[in-house]
Amino acid sequence: YTATQKKGTEFFRLSFKPSFITINGARMALLSNAAAGGYTVKDLGNGDYAVIVTRNRAGNVIIAGAL
Repeated sequence: YTATQKKGTEFFRLSFKPSFITINGARMALLSNAAAGGYTVKDLGNGDYAVIVTRNRAGNVIIAGAL
């Protein structure tokens, strides 16, 4: 997706666990809590995951699944 605001937090419910997340080609850090400039992943069971992406810049965000 494309984030148009400089700062922001997005919440996703995904049917896969992300392998990594990038913004403008740079990998974001997997964090234990929702801090600025990274993301968190919580297993919801049944193959679903809650993902919170916290950004400190705008750009193209890619959430990559397992290959």
